[in-house]
Amino acid sequence: MREWNLKTGDPLYLTIASDARLVPTDYCNDQIWELAIGGGDPSGIAIQTTFGLRARSFRMFPQFSENDFTISDPLHFISPTQIKEFYPNFLSVQYTPISDVDILAEYWIPHSHGLLIKITLTNQSDILREIKLEWITQLSASEGQNMTPVEMDNTWVLAGKSADIASVVIVSGGAQPSGSPYPSYSQTFKIPPHEKRFSMISQASFHTTLDSFTAARHFLGRSWESEINRVRLLNAGMVDIFTGDPDWDAAFAFSQNLLYQLVINPQKHLPFASFALSRNPDQGYSLRKDGLDYNHLWNGQPVLESYYLACALLPDAAGFAKGLVRNYLFTQKQNGDIDWKPGAAGQLSQLLATPILCSLTWRIYQYTSDKMFLEETFLPLYRFIKTWFSPLHDRDQDGIPEWDHIFQMGYEEHPIFSSNYSYSQGVDISSAECPALASLLVRECQCLLNIGKIIGCHDYDQDLESISNQLGEFVKSTWNDTRKVFMYRDRDTHRSTIGELLSEQIGGGVIHIQQTFEAPVRISIRIQAADEKTRKVQVFIHGISNTGEAVVDHIIANQMRWNQGTGILPGKRVYNQIEFIEIKGVDAQDTVTVFSNNYHFHDLTSFLPLWAGIPSAEQAQAMIQKSLSDPNQFFWSSRTYPPDDANSQNNDIPQTNFNLIWLQFVAEGMLRYGFHKEVARLFTQFMPAIIQSLKNTRSFREHYSTTTGKGTGEINIINGVAPIGLFLDTIGLRILSSNKIASREFNPFSWPVTVKYRGITIYKQIEKATVIFPNGETATIEDPSPTIVSLDNSVG
Repeated sequence: MREWNLKTGDPLYLTIASDARLVPTDYCNDQIWELAIGGGDPSGIAIQTTFGLRARSFRMFPQFSENDFTISDPLHFISPTQIKEFYPNFLSVQYTPISDVDILAEYWIPHSHGLLIKITLTNQSDILREIKLEWITQLSASEGQNMTPVEMDNTWVLAGKSADIASVVIVSGGAQPSGSPYPSYSQTFKIPPHEKRFSMISQASFHTTLDSFTAARHFLGRSWESEINRVRLLNAGMVDIFTGDPDWDAAFAFSQNLLYQLVINPQKHLPFASFALSRNPDQGYSLRKDGLDYNHLWNGQPVLESYYLACALLPDAAGFAKGLVRNYLFTQKQNGDIDWKPGAAGQLSQLLATPILCSLTWRIYQYTSDKMFLEETFLPLYRFIKTWFSPLHDRDQDGIPEWDHIFQMGYEEHPIFSSNYSYSQGVDISSAECPALASLLVRECQCLLNIGKIIGCHDYDQDLESISNQLGEFVKSTWNDTRKVFMYRDRDTHRSTIGELLSEQIGGGVIHIQQTFEAPVRISIRIQAADEKTRKVQVFIHGISNTGEAVVDHIIANQMRWNQGTGILPGKRVYNQIEFIEIKGVDAQDTVTVFSNNYHFHDLTSFLPLWAGIPSAEQAQAMIQKSLSDPNQFFWSSRTYPPDDANSQNNDIPQTNFNLIWLQFVAEGMLRYGFHKEVARLFTQFMPAIIQSLKNTRSFREHYSTTTGKGTGEINIINGVAPIGLFLDTIGLRILSSNKIASREFNPFSWPVTVKYRGITIYKQIEKATVIFPNGETATIEDPSPTIVSLDNSVG
């Protein structure tokens, strides 16, 4: 296993939690820890948690004394703290608090309700040393009792209670309560020259003090060496990446660490392992005890995140990835519907799943060659794809479905469809036809056709080909040759309109529009409340519909979406003419804006046709080199939305954030067309942002600014980890097992990359690749065309 030497100032992620691959995690009472290197009162290297906000804080840290010298603050140690080893449930830290006395502190989570620590003290000097080790334990209870010494069954322990949990700490080796002003136990070690001494600390938090004491004593009885070796053996399946830049290497390693931490054991309502979106010390506790009160970070497995997670953890987590697909199929209804976000406690979003499950299934097969898995999933997935074409999702029944909700798209800050930002229009997403959705469905049909070919089922080929061809033609029809990208269009007019400000006034009343449009338009109304409160608004729109009928549309208050004093009323109808609009229920100082919808934005999702292989080679080159790579338009200038696309009524489109999940899809599309160097360049844009966050805050973040790299939003969330699977795809490597790899193209980065996995080593250079198998046999690849290299057949 790789030994690290990461210090303060390096990329760090120091959260640990029980590993669902080793022990059952408690979905409703999961206790998650983080290591803080310094800080607190007093300052120390503290392992800490809040027990899912049931305590204000709980922290434990060591204090060392020799003669009259006492120290706990790592800022004053002889040598800096170094992270030596890390796994989802384990951390190893080394430091020298006192001259010639080295400390190795190892933290292991054996259970959702427990923590075990081993401290190794090594005397590096030539004289006998007498070192006092004191474990300080601080519980800031929300309600209950702070930690205090208690004798239980002839053993001194520290015990405390906060809310509904009782915490007990036991120190091995006859430790006694110390005279410290803080709750603590101390031991004194006489250590001969160049010898070691050990101390074990066990913590458990159950509902009663007796249960916690029993569990803590049980944890102390576990065989440390065998348990940690088991942890190391399990995590040998992580892909070890050597780029020559230790910051990149650490970011990739910590990304895998976090992703495995997110795994949740099978539950009653999801028969296979699932995942949470983040796992932090403030999370993991359900007040209802059943998980139904969890927020969006713990209430289900969204589809886009499932794909992102599986790509990062294959091949080692192939069984887990299959289970994710099976969880979706477990929720399938008789009509073929699959829920977008099924949860471990039986939560359902009531939204149709984003159409990417066939693509996920096909990707899993490419690693596993599991034909039975394809046979199991083919018909349910075909039925699922067909549901997208029902009148519920293809409202005009033209064969081009629409999104039902922005959540399915996974782009909640979208400038056209979001209603939560000052720059966004709040257009009803179901009123638009999106090239991204059509491209996803095309890719799904392609994957189902591939699956059918493997399993020998051709009964649905004609239908799938017909669907794919129709959707592909729709996407091609949205091509904008000026912008070199595919554009959104209105569901009913089939036009990609340029928005127009129709009116803006202070206060309500009658707004005279008196405008006939060259082509039918859909309008939206924005109300900015002067006092940031909601209004009980009524709206009457007088005009001529696109069928030539005189209409008066009455819109009531509950149809308006409000967020922080801004109300958006998305248009439900298209008009040839609008005579006037009557607004009731707004205050005299409120601002009312009327505008026609503007579809002349292109965002990251606009490039998804690349992923489905829809554009011609010339169009793909134009998209990538003139739109994606244009320093005045897109990523490389650190913008998510082109600067000239602002609505005429709202010109404050911000420079925004990297969306790493959508970047995965677009970059896979770029690789499909051979643009490996461009994807490598993309990595150099967002990896520094991830690394900056790990250095400054020791966390992954939901968003990374494309201008400053600063991380914002939720911490340690799946959306913020480095896309490991994409990186391996970019260097043309797919690891199939410890004895087999697939290679294509050469390494597009300007430096060589080494990848290790379960004994196999792959050197990817600019003009060749070398594979060293676990038995020492070597194969060299000098052809960039797709190649399978295995121990049995070498290069083939």
